[in-house]
Amino acid sequence: MSEQLLLLSHDFLLNIKSMLKPHEVQMIDTKAEILNNSAFKNIKLICVLVNTLYKGYDKLTLVSNFERKVYHNELYKEGILGFILNTNDIGKMYELSDFHAAVMSHVESHKLLVQSRSLLKKELVSAKLSKTINNSELPNKLLKAYEALISQSESLFDNYREALYLKFGLQQHL
Repeated sequence: MSEQLLLLSHDFLLNIKSMLKPHEVQMIDTKAEILNNSAFKNIKLICVLVNTLYKGYDKLTLVSNFERKVYHNELYKEGILGFILNTNDIGKMYELSDFHAAVMSHVESHKLLVQSRSLLKKELVSAKLSKTINNSELPNKLLKAYEALISQSESLFDNYREALYLKFGLQQHL
């Protein structure tokens, strides 16, 4: 079975080439065009998930033909997110694709929720200024409901981070 090690961090991990076979180590920016290649599809999905759920992890150190060894624990330092992908596990790759779709769908829903709240606030201010509403109790209740929904939506991002950790082999967590 062929495994790939993905290490995402704030900076490139230059010292890894000396620990592993240098020709199997690639250093790629997570926004690099090469990740759009179909051979990198699952790596791209992981990078998009990490960039969505975390901030600043835009440097990818990719180790192909990775073999787990005891000294590899030294690779997982604080501030590094590590994933091991089995390139032959089709089921896991479909699961990754489904997980990516769920996260991105939630991101879009969250954005729409925040935009709706913003529009409601503007309408409420406009109505108060034009004195078209005398009682602002109902709109204020609606705003509080939006706040609660947004809070719940934001807490789901924590659940997605944990699921990413549990499902896809995140080795080191912040």
